Amino acid sequence: MKNLNYNKVEEIINDVAEEFLEHVSENCDDEGNINFGNEVNEVSYENKVVLLNDFIDYINCYKEENS
Repeated sequence: MKNLNYNKVEEIINDVAEEFLEHVSENCDDEGNINFGNEVNEVSYENKVVLLNDFIDYINCYKEENS
């Protein structure tokens, strides 16, 4: 089996990130405040760590659904 090249890796990561961001944007009010997530306040993710933990959870779910 051939290893993935940079272009394919970039495509995969971009696709997953775009899907995550679409999901986040569907859960925002008109002012862009996020209304869901892992330990999220009413305005936004509290910090980068909380955001990245939520993204990692999303990636893990994505892997399970696409295995």
